[in-house]
Amino acid sequence: VSGTALNDALGAARRSLRPLSVTIDGTTLGPVTMGTQVATLGLVRALAERDDVRVRVALPPDPGEHARAALEQLGIETVPVDSPGERTDVVHRNAQVVAPVNLGWLHGLGERIVITQLDLISYSNPGYFESFEAWDEHRTIARQSLAVADAALFISDYVRREAVAEELVAPERAHVVHPGIDHAPAPELSRPDGVPDGEFLVLLGADFTHKNRAFGIKLFTALQQRGWTGTLVLAGPHVQHGSSRDVEPDSPGVFRLGPVSEAEKAWLYANAALAL
Repeated sequence: VSGTALNDALGAARRSLRPLSVTIDGTTLGPVTMGTQVATLGLVRALAERDDVRVRVALPPDPGEHARAALEQLGIETVPVDSPGERTDVVHRNAQVVAPVNLGWLHGLGERIVITQLDLISYSNPGYFESFEAWDEHRTIARQSLAVADAALFISDYVRREAVAEELVAPERAHVVHPGIDHAPAPELSRPDGVPDGEFLVLLGADFTHKNRAFGIKLFTALQQRGWTGTLVLAGPHVQHGSSRDVEPDSPGVFRLGPVSEAEKAWLYANAALAL
C-alpha cells in the first residue's frame, strides 16, 4: 500500500471513531477587524456549534483583542501557529495565502488543506504592491497555494469562474461557499471621536482603490449641490499600497476618522443617515 493510500485509510478510520478535527488558520485575526476577520470568527462560531466537529484556532503572536475575546467567550481551543502540536484532519485558511510562510504553517496544522480565495483583486492588480517583483511573488504564491490545496473555496461563483479561467485550480476542486450573515451581536455602541453633529453618510472600510471611496465623495458632493446639509464620514485604516487617498477629492464636509473599533463601527451604522 502506498504512503498516500495508507494515510487516507488511517484518516478515514480515525474519523469513523471520533468527530472530524479542524484547525482554523487564525493568523489573519490581527489588531484591525475587517471583513475577513468577521467572516473567520463567524466560521469558527458555526463550527463550534456542531457536535460532529472538534475545532481549534491557530493564532499569531499578536491577535487582536476583539478576536481573542470572542474565542475565549466561545471556549475555543487556541494553539500557536508555529507550534500547534498534533495535526488535525483538516486545516482551513479562510483567506488567500499571502506569504510562503503561510503554506509552511498549513502543512503543519492539518492533513488536508482547505483554502478560501476571497477574490483575485491583488492577483490582477500590480498597483497594490510596492514593486513588480512583489506582485509577481504574490501571483506565484497564489498559484502554489491553490495547487496544493485539497479543496479551494470561493465566496461567489464569479470568483470561482475567474480562478478556473486563470487555471489556478481544477474545476472539481473549486467550490462556492457563501459567507454567513448571522454573526455575533453588535457590541455596546460607542461614538467615535471626530464625528460631527447632525446628519451624516458613512463609508466604512480600508481605503483600497476597489472600495471606491472617490465615488462616495462624488455622491456626497452631488447631494450637497442639491441642498443636503449633512456630512460624509470615512472610517477605516489607510493601506500602504493600492490606496485611493491620492485621487480622492478634498471636499468640505468630509471627515476621515481612520481605524475605528467594533463598538464605534456599530455606532456609525446605527446613526448614519445612509451607509455607502
